[in-house]
Amino acid sequence: MREFSFTDSDYESLQEITAESFLDEVFEEIRSQIEASVEKIDNMWLLSVASSEMVEFCHEEEIALPDSKEDKLQEVIAGSGTQNYLSYKVLGNKAEYFSKVLEKKEIMTAIIKRKVEKALNGGVNMMLIYPGCDAFNEYFSKSNKSVKKYKNEVLAILDDKSFLFDTDILFTTTSMLAIENAIIQP
Repeated sequence: MREFSFTDSDYESLQEITAESFLDEVFEEIRSQIEASVEKIDNMWLLSVASSEMVEFCHEEEIALPDSKEDKLQEVIAGSGTQNYLSYKVLGNKAEYFSKVLEKKEIMTAIIKRKVEKALNGGVNMMLIYPGCDAFNEYFSKSNKSVKKYKNEVLAILDDKSFLFDTDILFTTTSMLAIENAIIQP
């Protein structure tokens, strides 16, 4: 049209484009970009970073997230939970590996929640905090640099709210870290 050579056959070709065919191309391009991004992720830390950034973006843009882990705790522990996400198989060769990693991370979080909350027995001086909630982000915004570097590996935080002591425990994908007065203890 810009070159003033728009013909009747060009017009007919445009009429044949359907929303479905257009969206197929759009979704294929999105899939390709997601696949390329996922294939670049080669360790759990980077996967955690990507996951955390996605949750933060959805929160900022007010995009609803899937059901929370709290809502699905019993399903995850029982192994009967289902999720309505895009299949990981669409995302490439490493997708199945990352799917298993995320599944294990979710199971670890469910076990921490079940065991630690039972041990707390409703105590008011301790609080269990999970990724994806405002308290989690607030905890790390107030933390020093040495603690912040673990943010994307943390499955849960046992936050001490007492006035006498300030000893927190970070449950990570590889260990537990004791944080005393905002300093990591050996």
